[in-house]
Amino acid sequence: MKDGIIRVFNGTRKPRSPLEGQFISWIKGKEGKMIYREFCYFADKIARRRDNYSADAIMHTVRTNAVIGGHKGAKVNNNFVAYAARLYSEQNPDRATLFKTRQLKA
Repeated sequence: MKDGIIRVFNGTRKPRSPLEGQFISWIKGKEGKMIYREFCYFADKIARRRDNYSADAIMHTVRTNAVIGGHKGAKVNNNFVAYAARLYSEQNPDRATLFKTRQLKA
């Protein structure tokens, strides 16, 4: 993954699409950082028990917990889930197979 999303996150590659750029802007903001931190927390817990899992299911859990915790403004674009899964996999190479990914359309 030498040319992956982590390079965009680190600023060493430009986004390939407007959506990729929007994801990076969102994840570097306060709300995005909080949500991604929770996403990683659940992904780490699941990775200890499963070889693969749904990034979408994890993000739905994060959304539910945000609402229960009183973070009414915590919103996640559904299209960001694939980028969150890729970023997690690149940041955690030992868990890179947790999420199955497909070719991105955008």
